Amino acid sequence: MKRKRYGKIIGPLLMAAVLAITGCGQGTAQTKDTDGEQVGKTEVTGDVTDGEKTADKEDSENGEKAMGRYVETMYELPVDNDLRLCGMTRLEDGRLMVSDARNGIWVSRDDGETWESEQPAWFTRLKKEKCYFADIALSADGAAAVIYAPDEDADAIAEGDTKEASDEGGTEEAPEEEQEKEGTKFHPRYLLVAADETELEIVAPQGEASYFNGFYFSDEGALYAVTLDGTVYAVDRGNGSCQEVLSAGRYISNLAVRDSLLLYTYQDGFGLYDLEKKEEAVDGALKEFTSTVLGGNVDSSAEGTIAVDMFFSEDGVLYMICQGGIYRHAIGGSRIEQIADGSLSSLGNPVYGIVDSTGLSEDGFLVAFSGGKLGRYTFRPDIPTVPELAVKAYSLEENDMLKQAVILYQNKHPESYVQYETGMESGKTVTREDALKKLNTEIMAGKGPDFLLLDDMPVDSWTEKGILLDLTPYLSKIGERLLPAAGSAFASGSSVYAVPAQFRLPVLVGKKEVIEKITDLSSLAEQMEALREEKPEGRILGAETEKELLSMLIPICEPAWKDAEGKLDRTALQEFLTLAKRIWEAEEKGLTPKMKKAGKTKYEDWEKSGMTDKETDRMAQSLGVQIVGYYTGEQELAAGLLNDMWNFSEMTSSFLLEGRESDDF
Repeated sequence: MKRKRYGKIIGPLLMAAVLAITGCGQGTAQTKDTDGEQVGKTEVTGDVTDGEKTADKEDSENGEKAMGRYVETMYELPVDNDLRLCGMTRLEDGRLMVSDARNGIWVSRDDGETWESEQPAWFTRLKKEKCYFADIALSADGAAAVIYAPDEDADAIAEGDTKEASDEGGTEEAPEEEQEKEGTKFHPRYLLVAADETELEIVAPQGEASYFNGFYFSDEGALYAVTLDGTVYAVDRGNGSCQEVLSAGRYISNLAVRDSLLLYTYQDGFGLYDLEKKEEAVDGALKEFTSTVLGGNVDSSAEGTIAVDMFFSEDGVLYMICQGGIYRHAIGGSRIEQIADGSLSSLGNPVYGIVDSTGLSEDGFLVAFSGGKLGRYTFRPDIPTVPELAVKAYSLEENDMLKQAVILYQNKHPESYVQYETGMESGKTVTREDALKKLNTEIMAGKGPDFLLLDDMPVDSWTEKGILLDLTPYLSKIGERLLPAAGSAFASGSSVYAVPAQFRLPVLVGKKEVIEKITDLSSLAEQMEALREEKPEGRILGAETEKELLSMLIPICEPAWKDAEGKLDRTALQEFLTLAKRIWEAEEKGLTPKMKKAGKTKYEDWEKSGMTDKETDRMAQSLGVQIVGYYTGEQELAAGLLNDMWNFSEMTSSFLLEGRESDDF
């Protein structure tokens, strides 16, 4: 089973981004030789501390271009309804099988190109009993190990499961005692089904004190079960008994076993256990891999996905698949080789969460992604290791939207290579000023990026200095596909040097007769005061602190604080602060001490989770956060920035609630 959670959260939001094309030189695509074994692979050793690729693309000994790389082909499971993939395996007869907690088993006889749905008798029976499937692990000999909840638990668990793929971001799984307090009680049962449909019940030694949350089959067919607290048990496939193998004392997100080695992942990295010696083992290369490739965090923020999948080949070589690409490693060796670059495929796309992977019958791999997509990676010796057409994209901080755009473009144009660089890499102490200074130096030397995500950069200054390219000829080709307001947002005379690549819509939600009277900040203050007269106690707009209110108002009002020359209009700013104070006084007048404490605690919890001030502002600005109190009836209005279609659906769905039928936005 790959990581599952039974909680919900609304994650931090991306700020609106601005994209520009520079008039600088081309970027140079690079890769790294691994001691001549196969040019174009990247080696991760104790000597590599930054994970960068350091050798030129023409690095073969005779000066010829390095040839050969893995090429991606995407497939999709033929299903119209929702699915939730649990795992994938290759059977001894060569067939591929994917387990789906909502639809049963998918089978492919052509290495993943086409798939057929199968519903074994045990799945049909349990589904008819309205059971909830938490995990379905498959073995190469056709066996299945199943974690399911009976009918009385299904509704409670499924309620937390329906939104798993739509939440913005993720959370750690709620401790069991918290789940009990919230009324979500999970009483799982465990079933082992042999290839001949013989069923055997497995009984967890600890009962419900710490239930199994994942099953894993080794390559040899041995079955292992993992509990929430990181205890690993070996399950006897003959009688269903369990014997403790390892107590890791931490949440295990993935596990692989080969011969006497048990490899597992947890939030901070990899754990290695010798089953024969019954002791922990150490692999320095995996520790370095965690730091340089995975950023020190082997955890996934998305439901049902993992940060890194791993499996052993028949000769015992470990393969690891993550956003960075596909890597191989001999346990105990000093090197880890990158054999496929994630930035050249959907592996690097943050939208595609990895669920499971396996090797194919020929030289290739198959990766199952959340949402039912499958990526097949086949080695092509006849194409350049790195595409010849190379451009460079840049942003100060890593941006998922830009990463997604790069991957989508490269999938459609395999002859091109977009090298994505960030100025302030996560985990490194590089300031914004230092990053911009280095970027300016590269631009002046003609080595700057071709595409820039201009968030937090001096756009006006660069426009005046002629660093940015006029986008007008390119925008004219896009035509109606670009919103007029987006195309002209950063116009300078007849030229356009930057366009918004992402935007959020400010939305106000409430009773139609109320919001129709609100046309500006002044009328908002008037309606807040009128609503307070009608409702002496309770929330109106939902802000519980002054900081939260300002976070909600500033993105809408800030453009009005500049005059025609772009300088600060002090009169406009003073008017904003005066009206904001009126709005806060109307809100605060009805807040109970408990509500004020909740507002303070909310910010403290956000900060404790590691959020920056910018990220807490984004949370407060999100309509997805602010509308919760509205559709529970705790407040009269909801105001925030509409970030995506999920938020839009949440908002419009709230109008179906009793008493909200005539509300609008």
